[in-house]
Amino acid sequence: MSGIWIPTRELTVLGVHPELGFQSGVRMQNFSAQLVLTIRFLNTQNSFWAKRIHSNDSLYKTNHFYGPYIGVDCGRRLYSFRKSEIHLIYGLGFDASTVLKHIRKNEYRCEDVRSYNLNFGIGYKHYFKKSSYVGIEAKYNIVDYRLNGVIDLKGDYVSIRISYGYFE
Repeated sequence: MSGIWIPTRELTVLGVHPELGFQSGVRMQNFSAQLVLTIRFLNTQNSFWAKRIHSNDSLYKTNHFYGPYIGVDCGRRLYSFRKSEIHLIYGLGFDASTVLKHIRKNEYRCEDVRSYNLNFGIGYKHYFKKSSYVGIEAKYNIVDYRLNGVIDLKGDYVSIRISYGYFE
């Protein structure tokens, strides 16, 4: 899967980022569950302030942004027609991003923002033949990157993903 990460409110300073990832799961009748792993990458266009909480508690201006999301997404088929279906999607996961790189070995280590991730949205899948599909999903992700004190920016984000998959 690939997609885009679109922040809201104060997090907009971080800008839009591409995502790459994969998912694997099961489907039974109208319900599905997937393990999802995505990686966001590319530096931000705008600089922002981050704190080195594990070394000297000083603020640094940075534009570094790289990190994973790992979680479980569940789905409920709402509507099915011919070779297509629409799903309600909801999930829970762990969200993180490295915002400060390490400086000098063993002196200033990397600093990450970490958060829970509660998400919900809607998805569409179109099936080809009997074992593959292409899909698109849009989700609203509730996070709090302020939890560990590295950044003080409040906001959530929207993720839009396109996926290609196959199943047995």
